[in-house]
Amino acid sequence: MLAITVAYLVIIPFIYFQFNTNECRTPLLITACIAFLIQLFLQRFNYRSTKKIVILLTLFISASLLAGVLARVISMNAICA
Repeated sequence: MLAITVAYLVIIPFIYFQFNTNECRTPLLITACIAFLIQLFLQRFNYRSTKKIVILLTLFISASLLAGVLARVISMNAICA
C-alpha cells in the first residue's frame, strides 16, 4: 500500500510539470488528487483492519485507482500534445 501512495506522490508533480496548458492539466490533477485522498483513506482503513479479505479488497481498490490514473495520464499525453 505504501508503494501505491508513493506512486501518487510521483505522478502528481509529473502531471503538473508535464502539461503546459491548464485545460489539460487541471482535470487530470483534480482526478489524481481525489484518487490520492481515497488512497490515504484506504490505507488508514487497512491499518486498523485485522481481516485478510478486507486488506486484499482495499489493495485491489487502490491498484485499480492507480491504474485508472496512469491510463488517464497516458491518454492525456496523446490528446494534449
